Amino acid sequence: ELVSAVSDGAFDAAALLDGLPLVERFDRGWRMHAILREALSTRLGDGERRKTLSVLADAEFERSRIPQAVRLHHEAGDPISALDAARQFAIAPTMVQTIDDVAATRRIVEQIDPRAPVLKLFDALAHFAGLETRLGALLIEAADAARAAGDDRLEAIALYRAGQTQLLHHSPDFDETFRRVGELGSTDELARGIHAYFRTIPDQ
Repeated sequence: ELVSAVSDGAFDAAALLDGLPLVERFDRGWRMHAILREALSTRLGDGERRKTLSVLADAEFERSRIPQAVRLHHEAGDPISALDAARQFAIAPTMVQTIDDVAATRRIVEQIDPRAPVLKLFDALAHFAGLETRLGALLIEAADAARAAGDDRLEAIALYRAGQTQLLHHSPDFDETFRRVGELGSTDELARGIHAYFRTIPDQ
């Protein structure tokens, strides 16, 4: 898929790589030796390299490999697309967010914009698996940063995860989270859904 994207459909990986030395085929695709990769990459001009990286980034994003897309956009010198992709990764379901991917994506975002509000959410996500005591507070900080930036959707996601943690720990802070999600519901459809979900929870 990636070879087809870069070559505008002219080639697939088998047609391009089959029979080349220093290239190995395995179950999930092809692996090129670092010596060959370096030799080929030096033949690309800066403009061609950036264009190729951007095309690859878009293809990886379409394949839901968002951390890879963030890295490729960054390497292509496209910070806006890298930040947009990072934001999409931050609001993706936690089941697809590995700790390593969260850490790698956070590092790139911090290099681009050390004040990006999504960094707060990545900080919280790094603690999500262990359900540390501070997780709820970190998620509220992420929500506050998103609110300051005017990003209602990011704030709603942070509050949803904060609310889940607060409910798990029977925190009295849930009432304020519930109230704010209700406010967001006037402008954000996802927040309306979250608010409706929270209302179904007994004794809340």
